[in-house]
Amino acid sequence: MIALTFTDYWFVIIPALYNLLTILISLVEVVIIIRASFKKEKTTFKSSFYQIFAVDTVLRITEAVCFFMNCRMEIAPMFHEYFASLVETYNFWTQLVPILMYYTAFACQWMNLVLTFNRFTVFWMKAKYAVFWKRHTLRITIIALVIPLAPTIPMWTECFAIYLDEWNFVSWDHKIHPAWSNSDSAMAMFVPSAFPALVMNLWMTAKLVGSSSVAAKATRSDKRLWVLTLSMFLFNLLTTTVQFLFNIEIVAANYLLVMHAQTIFFDLTVLLPSWVILWTSASFRSEVVFVTTFGKVHLAESEFLQPTAHSMGSVSAGTALI
Repeated sequence: MIALTFTDYWFVIIPALYNLLTILISLVEVVIIIRASFKKEKTTFKSSFYQIFAVDTVLRITEAVCFFMNCRMEIAPMFHEYFASLVETYNFWTQLVPILMYYTAFACQWMNLVLTFNRFTVFWMKAKYAVFWKRHTLRITIIALVIPLAPTIPMWTECFAIYLDEWNFVSWDHKIHPAWSNSDSAMAMFVPSAFPALVMNLWMTAKLVGSSSVAAKATRSDKRLWVLTLSMFLFNLLTTTVQFLFNIEIVAANYLLVMHAQTIFFDLTVLLPSWVILWTSASFRSEVVFVTTFGKVHLAESEFLQPTAHSMGSVSAGTALI
């Protein structure tokens, strides 16, 4: 057996480390938001934005795990013998992992639209924002989770298997490529969700950057949450665009280069929001630090919403001490 060095599998070890760290932080964030929903006090983490973000975080965690199993482990030298022993394997599990990866990717696109719409209504509905989302958060979230099932359910009729490809490499993909590719499904999901998100992001950019009156009245938290949703949209755009490039024949000659680019954008799209959310709210950041240090460190900041002269009149616009 050939002795392996770090350079043989750094591309798996390093992503595994930052994926694991981000997943742990993400789980802490979800727990904090869920815990806040059971409290009687009106905390900022009970707002609709954080509730939607928690759902999106669970989807992103699942997507990251499935992507690691489906796209990274199979090419890692350390797992070569294991996957080689599974060659020509086709069962429920070889179907579930890639299908779940695609579903969560599609669902995250729609959840990004919901998060963008949430930020848009802060400035558009003003005082009616909190009332609207109190009534419709669950309904809108369920719709965003159901729509991606349309291109996902037919995937169960496709053959996802672990097999040796034409280059004699272990692959975990379609054994028989369907006429309608998953890249096509990704674009079919992205276009109807991205267009309204783009319009709303442009509108908010014009209001927050071009309108001094709106920018002056908006809280720092609202501005930063807008930056978060905007960055999520842009990285989703880049990741989906790279995914669609696989449908272009000329890309086949640069397959590995495009695959590396997709992996980088994928990590940024899936993992970065869990870190950026810490920048948007000092009180949320304080809670995460408190939990991750087992109560040894707690920033001297209040978790509770304080009455502020919010320009939009929203009492629950995700405001927090920054």
